[in-house]
Amino acid sequence: MDDTVARALAIGPDSSPAERTIDITTLGARTGIPRRIEIWFHRVDGRWYLSGMPGPRSWYANLRANPRFTVHLKHGVRADLPATAVPVDEPTRRRVITAILDLQNRPEIAARVARRQEFDDSPQYFSDERKLDVVEQLVPLAEKAGLPMAHLAMAFAIAHPGVTSAILGPRTMEQLDDLLAGADVILDDEILDRIDEIAPPGTDAGPNQAAYTPPAISDVNLRRRPIAERSAA
Repeated sequence: MDDTVARALAIGPDSSPAERTIDITTLGARTGIPRRIEIWFHRVDGRWYLSGMPGPRSWYANLRANPRFTVHLKHGVRADLPATAVPVDEPTRRRVITAILDLQNRPEIAARVARRQEFDDSPQYFSDERKLDVVEQLVPLAEKAGLPMAHLAMAFAIAHPGVTSAILGPRTMEQLDDLLAGADVILDDEILDRIDEIAPPGTDAGPNQAAYTPPAISDVNLRRRPIAERSAA
């Protein structure tokens, strides 16, 4: 393998969002027509995993039907590489999401995702699968915006006119410094629209843990401050 290709594939904790961005060409599940899209890939324990943008995942359906596809590297080197997709099981999916969050310096969030495995046999926790779906779609959205997940979450909370302040929960000075660095982050309407696509107003990723949904959460017109008032600083 060419050294530049090997370096492009050897992504790690210090890799930028651009370095984790590739294109893939899949064959349509029903049509067989090639389709090229931009997507994110992650390297965990020596294996590569794909995660897409929020929205319908036709690429996933295509790979389930036609596992052979082409990876197009486009950062630092341009190369077209043949690949074969293998669907992951739920424990692997959780482990990969946990690892990705760890790489974003949010080990406390990653730990909560990992701990969900303790409840696999409990029907009341089945709704956590929806939470995993939400996290899996928010990760590439945060990466594209150039934001850690913590900054995206804090800025989203502050953008809501019903929120007077975002309560931080750091356990170390490093975590506090990281959170304070995001105090000036402002999410524009495009990013907020994408978040609303992932978690539409009025929906609940964990309905078994909610007893009441206030109008300020369910009414999209009440979910945003004017853009000039969205900074936490």
